Amino acid sequence: MTRQTSKYTDGELAELATLDETDLTPGEKVALKRWHTRLIRENRPIPDAVEDDKRSATQVADVSVSPEQALQTAQELVWYGEQWPQGAELPLAAGGGKYVREARALREFAGRVARIDKGLTRSQAIKVRLRVVKGEFVAFKPRGTYAARLLREDGSYSVLVKYVGGAK
Repeated sequence: MTRQTSKYTDGELAELATLDETDLTPGEKVALKRWHTRLIRENRPIPDAVEDDKRSATQVADVSVSPEQALQTAQELVWYGEQWPQGAELPLAAGGGKYVREARALREFAGRVARIDKGLTRSQAIKVRLRVVKGEFVAFKPRGTYAARLLREDGSYSVLVKYVGGAK
């Protein structure tokens, strides 16, 4: 069995690793993942710049840069206070730059519950909720800093979110 070689050198891959993931092509993403795996398998050190970028990528950029914008968005949200409203559920089913304004407002008003999306099917709402909780939306990184539940309203579903922790 022959081993495939990458069309990129280690230096080129190290440079690619410092770029934002949204700037990479699917092929470059695959090459980076394989390179990282190869470095670990060969017990070679991962360049510090790559590790630093990976660590910073798991944290959200400071979303509370502009309190004025957060206040404006907060006024547009439907707030439910600090407690989940009656009927908000935590489903057990599995399921990029979206919701940045909402995340900023939720951080500014930590501990309060707000609706970030409405008029969804149950399946859509579950997917949005899971992406929020897992930190898959850039705005809701790192994982676990937001809690989310579903609320059935007028035959459709809404996604309710609460900022629960992490550095402000």
